[in-house]
Amino acid sequence: MLSWLGWCQDSGYEGPTVPAWAKRLTVPDSETPARSKMAIDRLIARREVHRREKTLGRMLYETAGRAEEVLGVNVEELDFAGRRCPVKAKGARSTARRRGRARKDDMLKTVHWDAGTARLLPRLLKGRTRGPVFVTHRRPRPGKVVSPRDVCPDTALARLSYRQARALLDEYTALRGPGTGCRGGPASRRCRRSDGCADPRVRHRRRPCGAR
Repeated sequence: MLSWLGWCQDSGYEGPTVPAWAKRLTVPDSETPARSKMAIDRLIARREVHRREKTLGRMLYETAGRAEEVLGVNVEELDFAGRRCPVKAKGARSTARRRGRARKDDMLKTVHWDAGTARLLPRLLKGRTRGPVFVTHRRPRPGKVVSPRDVCPDTALARLSYRQARALLDEYTALRGPGTGCRGGPASRRCRRSDGCADPRVRHRRRPCGAR
């Protein structure tokens, strides 16, 4: 911007004035490589990968949502017809009510998915109508305090945590054998930052470099 304003001044053109309070945006320090659509398709096609990990990887790719956002979704919040669901935004805080809106509505944002996730979700849920979308394969150990929202009332399985999801995706996306899946950043982040989604509703969720 400053170089363009300098060119306008040198060329005799009248350029806009930059406010004194304007600050330069910092460039994110993340150099996490993105996963291509082909890499996600290969992950989905592998037979040894569980359906839960396939659905999570596809949903992260198509929604461009953060892993914490997607893992926090419950079945009753899914809009299968509209291929969308509300998620809690990162760093969201409760705000004052506005024109009759509920307080919690100001903390949510909507993510959309495409045909791949729409095809996998019913197979993953197997008729479940409530509870977390992504759950573990084991019940919580006795004595462990778990929020009722984080437990499926039908199967008593707990919500899949970010640490567990990251370990699973890193295992299946290891490029140089077991234990190398974290190279280049967490696999959950690489799936989210993949480009190439054709749905314009999803494109607007991708944050440009340097945006706040």
